[in-house]
Amino acid sequence: MLLRSKPRGFTLIELLVVIAIIAILAAILFPVFARAREAARATQCKSNLKQINTGILMYAQDYDEILPFGGHGGPAPNRWHTIVEPYIKNTGVFRCPSYNVGTNRGYGTNVNLMEWQAARSLTEVQKPAETVIVADAAQCSAGPETDHNPLNWVRYQSGQTDWQFTPPRDRNGTATARYTTNGSNELRRPIARHSETVNVGYLDGHVKAEKPQFLLGPLPAGGVGAADYFDIY
Repeated sequence: MLLRSKPRGFTLIELLVVIAIIAILAAILFPVFARAREAARATQCKSNLKQINTGILMYAQDYDEILPFGGHGGPAPNRWHTIVEPYIKNTGVFRCPSYNVGTNRGYGTNVNLMEWQAARSLTEVQKPAETVIVADAAQCSAGPETDHNPLNWVRYQSGQTDWQFTPPRDRNGTATARYTTNGSNELRRPIARHSETVNVGYLDGHVKAEKPQFLLGPLPAGGVGAADYFDIY
C-alpha cells in the first residue's frame, strides 16, 4: 500500500519572506509610478499654457497688439481669463492638473505686462522669447513672507491667483513690496508644482519648465528687491 504525503503549506518564515519582498518592490515602484503621474500632469499643464499663450496673443492681434488687462472692475468685473476665454473656448485649460487647492484656476499672468485696468503693447517688449507672460502660480498664505525658498511655496498655496503673479520688481526695475508682504491679499507667487519646476509661457508663444530660481534669482534672507528675474522689456 502506497503512502501519500500530506500537502505541505507555507511556513511562517516563508510567508514573511514573500511579504517582505512584496513590500520592497512596492517601495521601489510606487515612487516611480508617482513620478510618471506627475510627468503626465506636467505635460498637460504645458499644453494648457500653450493654449493660454495662443489665446492671449490672438487677443493682442485683434486689439492693435495691446495685451489684455489683467483685470478691471466696473458693473461687470473681469479678469484676464474671462477676457481671453472666447479665444480658447475651454475653461478647463485654466486649471493646472497638479493644483489641488480646490479652486478652478492655477495660473497667473505677469502683472508687469497685464496690469489692473492697464496692459502693455507687444511692441514694448524687446525680448519676447525671454519674457514670461503666464506661469504656474497661486495666492499664498503668509508663510513665504519668512520662507524665502521658492521650492517650499507649494505648501503655502491657499487659493487661486485671481489674475496675477507678482515678480520681485516692477516693470521699471523697482522693488515691489507685494513680493514679500501679504497686504490686501497680494502675495501671489509662481509655484514649483512639477518636480520642483514652474511651467511658464513666454511672450513668443513657447512654453518651458523652469526652476523658480531662474525666474526670481536667489532670494535674500530678509528683504525685497535683491533678485534679478526674467526680462520684462
